[in-house]
Amino acid sequence: MMWQRYLGTSLIRRIVIGLIVGLALGLVPVTLLLVKQELIARAGDTVALGAADIADKLDMVLAERLGDIQAFSRAPVLNQPDRERITAYLDHLKQLYPMYQRLSVVATDGRVLASTDRALQGTPLSSEAWFRAIAHNPQPYAEIVQQHHHAGGSLGSVRFATQFVGTTGTWQGAIMTEVHEQVFRTFVTQTTHRGNESSSQPEIAEFLVLSPTGDVLLTSDAHPAAPSDRNPVRLPSTVLADQGKTGYVEEVDTGSGINALTGFARMGGLPHEPEFQWRILVRADRSAVLHSIWILLWKLIGIGTVALLPLLGLLYRSWRQQLADETRAAIAHRAMEATNTRTRKIIDIALDAVITIDHQGVITGWNAQAEQIFGWTVEEALGQSLTDTIIPPSYREAHERGIRLHRETGQGPVLNQRIEVSARHRSGREFPVELAITPIHLDGQTEFSAFLRDITERKQTEEDLRRTRTAAESANRMKTEFLANMSHELRTPLNAIIGTSDLLLKSSLTPEQRECAVMGQRASQALLRLVDDLLDLAKIEAGTLRVESSPFDLTELLERTRRLVELRQRGKDVALHIDIAPEVPTLLEGDGFRLQQILLNLLGNALKFTEQGSVSLILSIAQADPRRPLLQFTVSDTGIGIPANQLDHIFGRFTQVDSGDSRKYGGAGLGLSICKQLVDMMGGTIQVTSETGKGSTFTVALPFSVTAALSGTPATSDRLELPDAAARNTPAKTQAAVPLTILLIDDSPETGQLVSLYLKDLPYQLDLAGSGPAALQQCQAHRYDLVFLDLQMPGMDGYATAEAIRAWEKAQGLPPMPILALTADVLNAAWERSLKAGCTGFIGKPFSQTAFLETISYYANLSTAPPDRKRPSPADSPPPLMDEQDLDRLREKFLHNRRLDLEILASAVRTSDWATIQTIGHRMKGLAGSYGFTEIGAIGTALEDAAHRRQLHRVAAEIHALTQILTPLDPAQDHAA
Repeated sequence: MMWQRYLGTSLIRRIVIGLIVGLALGLVPVTLLLVKQELIARAGDTVALGAADIADKLDMVLAERLGDIQAFSRAPVLNQPDRERITAYLDHLKQLYPMYQRLSVVATDGRVLASTDRALQGTPLSSEAWFRAIAHNPQPYAEIVQQHHHAGGSLGSVRFATQFVGTTGTWQGAIMTEVHEQVFRTFVTQTTHRGNESSSQPEIAEFLVLSPTGDVLLTSDAHPAAPSDRNPVRLPSTVLADQGKTGYVEEVDTGSGINALTGFARMGGLPHEPEFQWRILVRADRSAVLHSIWILLWKLIGIGTVALLPLLGLLYRSWRQQLADETRAAIAHRAMEATNTRTRKIIDIALDAVITIDHQGVITGWNAQAEQIFGWTVEEALGQSLTDTIIPPSYREAHERGIRLHRETGQGPVLNQRIEVSARHRSGREFPVELAITPIHLDGQTEFSAFLRDITERKQTEEDLRRTRTAAESANRMKTEFLANMSHELRTPLNAIIGTSDLLLKSSLTPEQRECAVMGQRASQALLRLVDDLLDLAKIEAGTLRVESSPFDLTELLERTRRLVELRQRGKDVALHIDIAPEVPTLLEGDGFRLQQILLNLLGNALKFTEQGSVSLILSIAQADPRRPLLQFTVSDTGIGIPANQLDHIFGRFTQVDSGDSRKYGGAGLGLSICKQLVDMMGGTIQVTSETGKGSTFTVALPFSVTAALSGTPATSDRLELPDAAARNTPAKTQAAVPLTILLIDDSPETGQLVSLYLKDLPYQLDLAGSGPAALQQCQAHRYDLVFLDLQMPGMDGYATAEAIRAWEKAQGLPPMPILALTADVLNAAWERSLKAGCTGFIGKPFSQTAFLETISYYANLSTAPPDRKRPSPADSPPPLMDEQDLDRLREKFLHNRRLDLEILASAVRTSDWATIQTIGHRMKGLAGSYGFTEIGAIGTALEDAAHRRQLHRVAAEIHALTQILTPLDPAQDHAA
């Protein structure tokens, strides 16, 4: 009926059905071929895995036996001359380790002292190779004992031996044992049988264990005797195993003529013993492997229907999955065993001591590093309490308490942490260790694994570093103190030079005299700028220079900068332009003083290197942000430019564009270096582009915060940056003075006289206070518009005075009066300390009359004048110049007071009154510069320092020098002449 329907179909349908049937039948041999190849590959992987497994097992057996003989040799009983106890110890080991054929102890003369084989006792073994080997080498020894013409292979046994030493470290004898070949055969046979337990795996027909020289050491039961014409050394599998490879090959056994799948591998062997690198061959009959495929072929041919093809594919997939699962399981099992072996080896060779204890604190694990660190051998440590071995007495109670706490609550204060504690050596010595303890939960029990590291050397290194750091910090402090002293020493004569030049320029001089005075003043101002640059650089290096943050008006800052730059611009055919983009905010918060310092340096450099043309400052926004914009300051000039090879070094210290013996422009090359470091400290960037002969462009980007209003403090900083006195050689018309009440607090009356002369004919009321308590009383009785405060006064110094005034104002609810600190100490923490004490500003010495008056004017403009105080118009005349006759009278009075000081100093030297000597020296150095007596100022500085150090010989020398200076200046001497 089916055939009738088939014949009745169309030709196309018959062709399609025929093609489907033919294709299906054609797939059968293709499928069988794939199955055959897969089956052979799986069988090959199985025999290769079997060979590798046997190699690993034999390596493990040899390594464990070598470890056993080392452990046996450490037994204390071997060092006792009691043969019966040694024999009992060997019998006990024989019961614990039945795999050993015999165990023997041999004395140093070669005679068997004791043995589990009583017949060997007393036998001389000094001629044995193994005995001669260990007599000259303390390392463990292993050798193969062969038996010739044996049916199961030539391996008879493997002998292990090693020395044992006494308590003095001398050789006392050797311990020897042998493992029979049957033990190795059992390991190999069990391994191959475990591989044959799976029905899907091929049956392993035979195995061979070959020595490196090709001797058959072990054979399987299938071939108890190797045929005489059989040479396994020439087989491809043997050659590949000799190369250290692992895998399988298809080869023909020349002895039996069987086509076989041979798996091969090579043992790792023992250290320094190449004869134990055995070759392992495992074989399976190829025909037996393919037997199942032929049965399956006949079944498929018998069925021969397309309907069975999907089932065949499903069966093939299932069978292949089963093979893959079994192979993965075998690989995982082997990997797990290898991992365990590696873990044990890693623990033994770890650099840290690895110790495990149970929940009672009893030691259950002790690696080799623990032996080295703590002095206890593994046999001595195992089974003992950790408290009795490595815990110092002072920590034992806490350790026991921690164990009890964990048993009760499951928690511990030091678990899973890395801490530093003290540990105890076997000798009783305590030393620091780094400790980490981790709990391990296994089978309902808790153990603890501890990792300990001796950190004695690290602690010593840390202590050395601490001492080195302390010494470096001390050296840095000494450097800072030295720079502060140098600042004081340099500024004192500069004060005299600048003050004297300033006063000379305000007197009647001939043109030649005025030109000399102007040159001297300009040179002193250049030197002062150099000192300031050096001090700024030193403060940056010492880390004492900090970036402050306070509100300031950018427009006022740029206007003040423009005025200062215009003073340096005079006499040059150079135009100055300052442009501000309209979107730039003007009320900012940041360090305005440092910003002005950066701009003055850049603009000053541009003017210095530009003979004609223009210098411009353009301010724009580099990155918009409503609250913290990034402002860009671009300073351009048309000067000499910078060579391309110097652009990378232009911000280095002491780097100058115009260098060499014939250089035209002055300067020390510090300005740009300071600018770069200040910009970095303020979180900005600075870049330069230039072309020789066409000019340079410096671009500075700095972030500032936008503020809504300004406080009553100075806009740039509390530390004033006054105009260059050297540029003010001709009196300029400035804003007229506002009537003010001023208090000068200074212990020196001469300072008051000088300031009175500075303020002569000006609408300022000056009050004087000679001490801190007197100043406090005057401030409580009167409110002053401005207070000048000397920081260095005997008794109640300037810092304490400022704090007392601020405390009284706060208690009375009064607004603070402006207090300006006066001192020559501009490097150390005097500025910061004065601000913390309550001072409003800080003026570093030296200062001239013009600088002093500009300071007063500056603070007068910041304050609001009372309604009844008339503020003159800008057209009023400028402050009058100092009268030269008044200055001469003060100079004479200054010299007269110094002569009186000589008498006081002589009395102070006799009574060792160091405080008086220091006070006179301080007063002398602060006033001498204002009258042009540089040498007297230097003597005052030396007297102050010598009194501080209590160096009487220096005080006497300076008094003599002062006498030599004052004697020619005495009018009485001139009258007598």
